[in-house]
Amino acid sequence: MSIMGILVILLVVAVDYSSACSCLQSHKQEHFCSAEFVAKVHVKKEEIVYKKQEQVVKDEKTEKNTTKVDRYPILRKYHLKITKFFKGKEVEQLPNNSLTYVQTSYYDSTCGVQLKPRTKYLISGFSQDGVLQINTCSWVEPWNSLTVREKKGVQYLYKKNCDCKVVISHGPMLIESASDVGKTCSWNVWTDTDQCYDHHSLCVRDINTGDCRWSKDKYFKRCIKAQQNRWGMEP
Repeated sequence: MSIMGILVILLVVAVDYSSACSCLQSHKQEHFCSAEFVAKVHVKKEEIVYKKQEQVVKDEKTEKNTTKVDRYPILRKYHLKITKFFKGKEVEQLPNNSLTYVQTSYYDSTCGVQLKPRTKYLISGFSQDGVLQINTCSWVEPWNSLTVREKKGVQYLYKKNCDCKVVISHGPMLIESASDVGKTCSWNVWTDTDQCYDHHSLCVRDINTGDCRWSKDKYFKRCIKAQQNRWGMEP
């Protein structure tokens, strides 16, 4: 195969890879703190938004030009009721139980999210031109799937501790810069296979030392113990 052929194949692979949606792993606390809005919602219905594309084609029989109109989906628009808002000026301007909508891309490859009608969700996202937007990199989860700690987190705990940052590591060692000492909590996702830190803990400011540390309630300890018993890992 020629060098030019190899380059073409590499280019096609690169384009195909870049078109896929990928997100960096993030702790729920970081999702909350970085989002422009966070709310509990009840999805009512889904609406598909289409874009029209006109194309001039020539009729082979009459040899006359005609206009062909094609439609293709571009967005999913979810009409929903906000039952509780936790963060965000855009959402706070709306009273509880008000009707609004959020938008997301229609396609999975461009980070589109699919929600089920008649289902309650915790959603986080951003605002673009006054319209609420969500994608697969946002925290979007059925409300009933949230743990006790996650529900308390979105209600008041995450907001109180946004000055503490969760730093992800993929091995036993994490070297912090001098400016970050005492301001972060390290989450080793390589050993935390059950995501105990994500589901049952958050990074809080210690009232005695002033440093950031992991909170550890009974649900977290139970999760860590089950994880250790199964894999023999250290917390």
